[in-house]
Amino acid sequence: MAELNKQVSDDNDDAGTVDGSWDIGNNWLSLGYDWSEADKFGLRFQNITIPKGATIVSAIVSFYCIYSVSANSCNVKIYAEDADDAAAFSDESNFDGRSLTPVAGIAWSSIPAWTETNWYDSPDIKTAIQNVVNREGWASGQDIAILVKDNSSDEGAARFASDYSENSAHAAKLVITYTVGGKAFSKCFVAC
Repeated sequence: MAELNKQVSDDNDDAGTVDGSWDIGNNWLSLGYDWSEADKFGLRFQNITIPKGATIVSAIVSFYCIYSVSANSCNVKIYAEDADDAAAFSDESNFDGRSLTPVAGIAWSSIPAWTETNWYDSPDIKTAIQNVVNREGWASGQDIAILVKDNSSDEGAARFASDYSENSAHAAKLVITYTVGGKAFSKCFVAC
């Protein structure tokens, strides 16, 4: 079993809406609907050393809670960018203009209220990651972008996670388990 520890590693690799404006370098990522708008953000994970055509067994994104919020209905969808080698995020149009993988967004519905200083795992997003590593131009060592968008959350229902600039040790994590030629490997793209 091989394991690689990585996580979001640059301010330009996690960016999204904060209080109605696009922001790179803010201190948090907002899942759901904060007081001003339905939220969205992107995460780029660099140097994903998974071979082209590997079989993805499971994949999750983990978030570190920095603010405690209400238990109102919070729902998001998680996507992967349909790209061979994802670029850093620059502005909102750069986020909105990205192509998404053919698989529909993976729903993360009725997210329970979070408790500060705890990590929380997304549902399995293996189908989206599989679409990326099956691309003709995919090669080991390229970058993957994950996009998270509100999906009809109640107004004021948001879960606030740390981003890279708040504390690099608490930036989002990506954990992928996959097989190549029948052997299973767990690649933890952060300190697990």
